[in-house]
Amino acid sequence: MVLDEECARQAVRMFLPEDEPKADTNSHPNKIIRWMNLSNTTRVSTEWVLLKLKRVPTVSKTVIVITKKIAPKAVDRNRIKRIISEALRDRIGKIEGELVLIVKKNIAHFKKQEASLIIGELLKKLK
Repeated sequence: MVLDEECARQAVRMFLPEDEPKADTNSHPNKIIRWMNLSNTTRVSTEWVLLKLKRVPTVSKTVIVITKKIAPKAVDRNRIKRIISEALRDRIGKIEGELVLIVKKNIAHFKKQEASLIIGELLKKLK
């Protein structure tokens, strides 16, 4: 799987501790690529969303990544985050580990029920 640079940089910022040095912004984002390819991760995908779960028993963390390439307007990116957060709200307690949700297409026009169905199906596949 190939991530565009902006998406990879956002994910690196979310998962690297502050004391760990960050890679040069012009270099390839190897750290997120390594994280995405770890053996203890599970990946499921649809045409709209990619979910990646790293199973860590003591950590529960969710990251939603939406690039400007997918949704150029900040209004759309914020709406997508709200829709996805609402869809995850009931299910988030059941997830143990670091969950990265990468949006592949603009879903700002979706209703909350549609997004909830898509996220629900993906989370069922993760288990």
